Amino acid sequence: MGEQEGSWLKPVASIALGWRTGLASPHVGRVHVIICCRGVSAQTHDEASDLIECLSHKYLSSSNMEMLIMVYSPNTASYDDFLRSSIQNLRFNSSAATTKPLLIIAPERETQVQASVLCCKEQGLHLRVRSGGHDYEGLSYISASPFVLLDLSHFRSIRVDDVDNTLAWVDSGATLGELYYAIAKSGPNLAFPAVPPIVTLFTVRRTLQQGATDLVTKWQSIADKLGEDLFVRVLLQKVDGTIQASFNSLFLGEPNELLPMIQKSFPELGLEAKDCEQMTWIQSVLEFAGYSATDPTEALLNKDPPFGKSPFKAKTDFVQEPIPKNALEGLWELFLGDSTELFKIIILDPLGGMMNRTSSSATPFPHREGNLYNIQYIVKWGDDGKNDEQHLEFMENLYSYMTPYVSKSPRGAYINYRDLDLGRNQEVRNYTSYMEATDWGLKYFKGNFWRLLEVKTAVDKDNFFRSEQSIPPMQTNSRDLRTVAEASAAKCCSQRANLGIVNMSHSILIIFYSIMNLMIFY
Repeated sequence: MGEQEGSWLKPVASIALGWRTGLASPHVGRVHVIICCRGVSAQTHDEASDLIECLSHKYLSSSNMEMLIMVYSPNTASYDDFLRSSIQNLRFNSSAATTKPLLIIAPERETQVQASVLCCKEQGLHLRVRSGGHDYEGLSYISASPFVLLDLSHFRSIRVDDVDNTLAWVDSGATLGELYYAIAKSGPNLAFPAVPPIVTLFTVRRTLQQGATDLVTKWQSIADKLGEDLFVRVLLQKVDGTIQASFNSLFLGEPNELLPMIQKSFPELGLEAKDCEQMTWIQSVLEFAGYSATDPTEALLNKDPPFGKSPFKAKTDFVQEPIPKNALEGLWELFLGDSTELFKIIILDPLGGMMNRTSSSATPFPHREGNLYNIQYIVKWGDDGKNDEQHLEFMENLYSYMTPYVSKSPRGAYINYRDLDLGRNQEVRNYTSYMEATDWGLKYFKGNFWRLLEVKTAVDKDNFFRSEQSIPPMQTNSRDLRTVAEASAAKCCSQRANLGIVNMSHSILIIFYSIMNLMIFY
């Protein structure tokens, strides 16, 4: 292995695994590779054999560790069960238009991850990495071309620093529910940031007949300006032939503090003491996750959502100016005019507060100051696969209708609500154009796209870690290209040389490694 390849591998493997240490095993012996591969095609069998040969004899055998590494092959019951175990969007559960993995590797040690990456690269196999399987478009477990799936579900350890409870180490396969559960078990006042012993929740529901349109109009003007301890979002749904707006709130304090704040900034809501519920922070997490505050906190360890899985499609927008009242009324007509049994919801999440304190160029996420709130559009339907195109068409019509009222040049989007309709990489002769990637990359990252492009080029110039919406590397190092990139970045967002971590006292800092997301999931 050449020096350049070795320098490429080290940050990838370390970042992917949360920098866990202490890998030495007291057991010394030979490598055991377990593979389930009955009834596979000749091509898959050859690829499996070559990969296992590589894993067994080239990289793992010299580690002086006795290891078990599971490799699943198609056409076995265990393969399908394991593949489906982390599929969150049933739109991709059995689609004939997508390709299932040639093999699934389920490592349990960091060295096995390193070996899997090296062997796939050596064998010319496309690799996808799956943590929780929560990608909206399923890009961690499906692909239009043959691939190997590296499943990190065994890497779920979470360790909160016992010294001052300000640092947590999180493995790549942990879910948010597991993370919140572990934090709550470590201390009742730990969260993002620290929280008081008791928080307050309320949900006030109003229909069109009860003035929902005026309330949403008012909410747009105050939601990003409320105190930093107060969060009020809006959920819009079709209920009993009308539109219902649910004002859903979390306040880091008690009702006697909350009520005067709402009465001053949002008296039209008509919030009363009986609407407020007091609970611990972890109970509020249960509520926001779809459980009840009275449910055991262990419910957060479930991988499946409480409302079940279904096919769905989602899109996102950012709003910089309040949407006019007449435009909201047109949106209601669009919702009410759909006669299908389609579950439709629009979620309005306020920004402002801490979001505005961070520079738009300090992290890859750029949608900060200047944005009032984020919109997430979601449609869900039955898992029988019928009328998929009709449901997707409704979403397209909804997204098109909102065009005049959301951010422009570019129309912003949130990477965690991934949307392949924005564009996708097209491989031609093993080459993906970074200029084509700007179609969606600038929507997700704005000017930060160009800086991420430089990172990708430096760390993964061969584009080994790739997907339909990964950032491709530049194919040239010309000065003209760099000039274009810097000019574009300067135009889209202010530049900042030092990218430090903000230290917030009494808050827990969770270390995530976004560069892995850049190379693998994005």
